[in-house]
Amino acid sequence: MLLKVNPMTAGPEQEHLRLLSIFHYVWGGVTLATSLLALPHIGMGWWALQSPELFESGGDMPAELYGWMFLGFGLFFLVAGLIYGLVVIWVGRCLAKRKGYWFSFIVACFECLMVPIGTLLGVFTLITLSKQTVKELYGRP
Repeated sequence: MLLKVNPMTAGPEQEHLRLLSIFHYVWGGVTLATSLLALPHIGMGWWALQSPELFESGGDMPAELYGWMFLGFGLFFLVAGLIYGLVVIWVGRCLAKRKGYWFSFIVACFECLMVPIGTLLGVFTLITLSKQTVKELYGRP
């Protein structure tokens, strides 16, 4: 559950953390949904492995290699996308509960690699977490 923040009594840092938490939930959900785009590649690879005669074109690449490549890359991107999406949602939870300062900070650094939305979210998270008043909210000296 997100922390209830009264905008009249809360400082701007608490509002920033609340918004960043929401944006992390949304970005994590978008990432999870996008990772499902790997499923057709996994299906194509599986199909090529089960029916290689349909994929033989007389070229240099055998159908089995084609199938393993599609299956391998599809599985890699599916698993990587699911893990990344769940970690981003977890950071949103940490921001809402004011826990896991360094975990959130490190994930925000990695988010900067996901151009353009992840970069914006990561930079704003790093800026917010670097403020002294936010560190105090986390109980850091």
